[in-house]
Amino acid sequence: MLLQAIRGRAGSWVVKGLFILLSLSFVAWGFEGFIGQVGSGNKILTVGSTVYDPNSFGQMMDRQVKNIEKQVGGTFNRSQLRQLGIYDQAKNRIIDSALIEQEAKHLGVVAGDKTINLILRSSPGMVRSDGSLDSARLLEVIRQSGYANEEAFVKNLRSQIATGTLMRAVASINVAPSVMIDQMGIYRYQQRSANYVTINDSLVAVKATPTAAEIAKYHQDHAEEFSAPEYRTVNYALLDPAVIVKEVKATEADLRKDYEDNIAQYSQAERRTVLQILFTDEAAATKAADGLKGKNGAAGTAAFNALAKQEKVSANDLSLGSLSKKELPEVVADSAFSLALGETSRPIKTDFGWNLVHISKVTAATVQSFESVQNRLKPDYLERKAIDLLYDRVNRIEAALDGGANFASIAAQYSLTIKSVGPMDETGLDTGGSRITALAGKEIDQGIPTDRLMSEAFRMKSGESSAPIEVKGKSLYYIVNLAKVTPKTLRPLETVRDKVVVAMQRDQQRMAAETRAKELVARLNGGKSSDLAAAGLPIKASLPFTRDGRLVAGKEPKPSELPLELITELFKQQKLGKVVMARSKDDRAWLVAQVSDVRAGTPAANATMSREFTQDIQADLIAAYVNSLRDKYKVKLNQKLYEQYY
Repeated sequence: MLLQAIRGRAGSWVVKGLFILLSLSFVAWGFEGFIGQVGSGNKILTVGSTVYDPNSFGQMMDRQVKNIEKQVGGTFNRSQLRQLGIYDQAKNRIIDSALIEQEAKHLGVVAGDKTINLILRSSPGMVRSDGSLDSARLLEVIRQSGYANEEAFVKNLRSQIATGTLMRAVASINVAPSVMIDQMGIYRYQQRSANYVTINDSLVAVKATPTAAEIAKYHQDHAEEFSAPEYRTVNYALLDPAVIVKEVKATEADLRKDYEDNIAQYSQAERRTVLQILFTDEAAATKAADGLKGKNGAAGTAAFNALAKQEKVSANDLSLGSLSKKELPEVVADSAFSLALGETSRPIKTDFGWNLVHISKVTAATVQSFESVQNRLKPDYLERKAIDLLYDRVNRIEAALDGGANFASIAAQYSLTIKSVGPMDETGLDTGGSRITALAGKEIDQGIPTDRLMSEAFRMKSGESSAPIEVKGKSLYYIVNLAKVTPKTLRPLETVRDKVVVAMQRDQQRMAAETRAKELVARLNGGKSSDLAAAGLPIKASLPFTRDGRLVAGKEPKPSELPLELITELFKQQKLGKVVMARSKDDRAWLVAQVSDVRAGTPAANATMSREFTQDIQADLIAAYVNSLRDKYKVKLNQKLYEQYY
């Protein structure tokens, strides 16, 4: 059921990902990277002209895995992620996203500056009360989203809007045809009930304690079950600007130059409180302007307010607020900033009619002196220089690692503190089977994701080091080094003898129960009577269930007690009576069942069903389109490198 849920819910990711409102909250949430990233080191994936190195690909994989886990409502270790196919689903999402972006670029689908501005302004919390874009809030979102700067953020947003536009065109079906919806409803919502008996493993007798030779053979034949897992010990080191800043010096001359280079940060442009009255024709506007001519100062403002009252202009429509010249529309900016305090303009032609603009207040431009900002300028300067030095070191270290330098020499050269975690298995347990404290939380150290550290640890060879990895949302990098690998080893028989005996008896019971179930199925299906009562076991009756294993009774759908494998077999039966079998959900028994009732499905006559089927069709359209792009753009996966990581 879990695997089906994962596959089912992930199947419509394109529709769910591309048909939601392209708002800033959507971007910040992290719809995964339509922008290809080029990094140094080995190429793990190439999609058309988009290239991913292990570092950039790994960051996208981590985020995609988290998104899938949110969809299915669970968290999994690395072994489970492989077994359930979640890693492969995440990889395919990245490939599909890159393909869609390639095609959008090829078709010339672009998002212009006006569209970007509209998206940002339509996002909650991004506009101040005076109507201007809240730049501080925008920078905060950019930082929290893990982008290096505004340019990278806008580039990604632009790409997402373009690809979303393309996908909406591909899946341009608003409502699926009613005939199709009805037939799908009849098929999907058919209900069946079943009678079944349970053959528990534990109720089947097993032979006496096996011989020493049998135990030894079972121990060897099932070595995987009785082996200690592989353990790994990793070292890591942080590249932290808070440490690097101690190396940075700042003279007064340095600070003065920085002040002058960034004088705009310490300046406040002149702002004016602008009032306006809109007229529908030029003659009325000219007459009103003539009446105010020569009036300025407080008297001019009083006269303008009186005119507004006469023209029945509301307070909201009257005032545009306190604005700089750049914040005003170009058509009125020059005129507004050429007027004296309390003066009214001549009529100005706009898209809405003829406007009279009046200045009721002027706030002069100001420039903070160097002396007044020096105390706060210095720590900011030091931090920026430390970050510049950080990026320089990241590039140097990456080049050194590519050139064969080892982790210890790099740590010594840059005075990095080495920390160690392990020995640990893939699930984060130590050799005694206890959770390693450092790995108990989502983050191990200053925002380093625990799962990413584990991923690096179990994909590298002994002695290998990762390239510097950026901590999302922070100017912070870390390097991971695999210090030691203890191979998986078969535990000595004397240490696991009791467990071996229990496992042998468990297998004997399971096989004996399976044989009994098969004999019962053969007898009932091959005889004159298929009555389950002949089994001599208590008969249970299930509640009605649908093809996907959900019970239909009650307000909220719940999973049936029957395993999906058994339900699938029961829905294959064209007539009542035939007996089928499958393993129970808890893997402790065999269930032998037969259909007891069939209820016809009903047409999908409500909005929810119609929406679900429509989205299924949209998802199929997009999936077919993306598959066609795989023929157009070359996709090359370094399978060997991919398997090292995942």
